[in-house]
Amino acid sequence: HLRYQTYVLKAYDPQTGESIEAHSTMLIPIKFDTIASYVKVENASQNFYIKYSIQDPGYIKNWYMVSYTKLVNGQRVALKRSRLPKNIPLKKTALNIQNPETEDFEIFTDLGATANVISAEKRLEGITPSDTVIVSLTNIEEGYYNFLDTKRRSGGIVTSFAGEPVNLNTNVVNGYGYFTTYFPTITLLSSSQVLDLSTFQ
Repeated sequence: HLRYQTYVLKAYDPQTGESIEAHSTMLIPIKFDTIASYVKVENASQNFYIKYSIQDPGYIKNWYMVSYTKLVNGQRVALKRSRLPKNIPLKKTALNIQNPETEDFEIFTDLGATANVISAEKRLEGITPSDTVIVSLTNIEEGYYNFLDTKRRSGGIVTSFAGEPVNLNTNVVNGYGYFTTYFPTITLLSSSQVLDLSTFQ
């Protein structure tokens, strides 16, 4: 069973005799309790929003990552950085390390939950009503959360000798970066509803 199984990464260089090792535990997948997309007409422009809620288990502390990827004809295309979701205290936003041009994602903890429910609304830039967006929710390890948070706060500053952002934490013994495993739940969304805010008083 994938959940709570620990994975080990090992590598050895026979020429130098150096080796690296890292461990990661697969956590329980968490699903969106509710999720929907819609378009608001604001200042004569159609803006794409995603609204979701998560039922946090509550009995254990959790760290989450929600990512957004735009699809056009089955291909990932550029997705601009967008606004932070509303109503979640202490939310952190991180630059996507692997796919900075095709994905936008945020990380947060369960500290913002009300009655074990986390809710948010997010505007995505560069999305039209005809586009399809992949939204994934992942329960991540605390160490990986801290790694992404440090990456964000460091601004990608690179040291001249290590080639790594300053103070970037790692779980790789004798190495850099972060080895992690996770099982995302994925939702495909397209917007078919247009809300014209000019009609509301």
